[in-house]
Amino acid sequence: MQWNIAAFDGQDSTLSSNGPDVMMVDIQGVLGTEGDMLPAAYALQQNYPNPFNPATVIRFSVAAKQTASLQIFNITGRLVEILVNGSLTPGEYEVTWQAGHLPSGTYFMQMKSGGFVKTRKMVLLK
Repeated sequence: MQWNIAAFDGQDSTLSSNGPDVMMVDIQGVLGTEGDMLPAAYALQQNYPNPFNPATVIRFSVAAKQTASLQIFNITGRLVEILVNGSLTPGEYEVTWQAGHLPSGTYFMQMKSGGFVKTRKMVLLK
């Protein structure tokens, strides 16, 4: 097992790795806890890559335990795929959309959760 520790107090820094070194650490405060890392708001990020072929990654955030949906529509507004439809806990999510079975064109991803609704445009190029 190998480990490395780096510490910086705003003025001085130190680096240590596995070996005979012993380091005493005095923690002055905590910057945040795991619970602080939960998203404060709902969000639907732009997919990447965009344009894409045949797959793209979609990231979104849910701020509270809530039913959420992530759907894909074609340029005419017809629903072509449901990627997410269910109760989600607060957090950040990532979904890969495999669109190789669909023709090239413009598609729209739409996320709904509670009162949040966001739509973004994507382009599938083959």
